[in-house]
Amino acid sequence: MATRILQDFEVAGEVEEDDGSTSEQNARFLEVEFSGSVRCLADQPDAEDRELIAMDVCLGLLYEVAAECAEDGIDEFVRMNVPYHAIPYWREHIHGVCAKRRFRPITVPMYIQAMQQGEPRVVEKAED
Repeated sequence: MATRILQDFEVAGEVEEDDGSTSEQNARFLEVEFSGSVRCLADQPDAEDRELIAMDVCLGLLYEVAAECAEDGIDEFVRMNVPYHAIPYWREHIHGVCAKRRFRPITVPMYIQAMQQGEPRVVEKAED
């Protein structure tokens, strides 16, 4: 599993206040990519090609940053929370692909179990 920040950007827009007036306000957004892979191997360790199924899945997530955050806070958020939010969709996609292809379903571990094998890593931010 890996996550990376694709974009950190602001969008200007109008916000309607409680009294009916509007004001100009900027909103900060964070676009993040989550990628995970699943490999199924044959039981025979001496087989020439043990890989039976390989799936690489990339998901895009968009977050609105509600308050002023330090850069290390953003990196920590991406490292800890993005996999937690993305893994249910990742698991569902893998299960759905197996069902459509009439393969036996692949049971991907839950987030807590996956974390025991090693924390997801944050790769460098994407270059513009």
